[in-house]
Amino acid sequence: VRFQDATVGFSFERPQFWEGGPLDSKELQDQKVNAGAFFKSYQDSAFINAIWNNLEKANSPENDNDLIVELIVKSMASGDGTEQMLETARKVVSENGVIKTFIDLNARFKTQGQDAPLDFLGKAVIVRAGKGILLVVTFYSKNGPPHVSGLADRIIASVQAP
Repeated sequence: VRFQDATVGFSFERPQFWEGGPLDSKELQDQKVNAGAFFKSYQDSAFINAIWNNLEKANSPENDNDLIVELIVKSMASGDGTEQMLETARKVVSENGVIKTFIDLNARFKTQGQDAPLDFLGKAVIVRAGKGILLVVTFYSKNGPPHVSGLADRIIASVQAP
């Protein structure tokens, strides 16, 4: 199923049975973003976060892509319940004036009331477009079903920026 943000227009494919949708106005304000979405699957021990920030000329070559990616990864690492966030691979692709950075992640999350942290793998794309920056990241449990890694790859490969 293809999710498309109604206000900005970014989109990505996701499994039909994953629950969620666009962030509400309070979630947008709390995260200080202009648009976003969240989907999860208890069955697959996985989730997707999508975040859009308006920024004119975000794809300008004058902007340091490595710095932007490092700031975004650092921001993800500082989230509630995140104990660790490590980038393990990076690939940058430019296509039609859009700069896409694909990253692989290792993460450790611990929520309130949880005895031990959970280890997750992540696949993300950071898209620098003319009107903003889009982050779509899929995290899945290292101990989850083996097919989820392929799902994460397909989700990330399907991301379209406005």
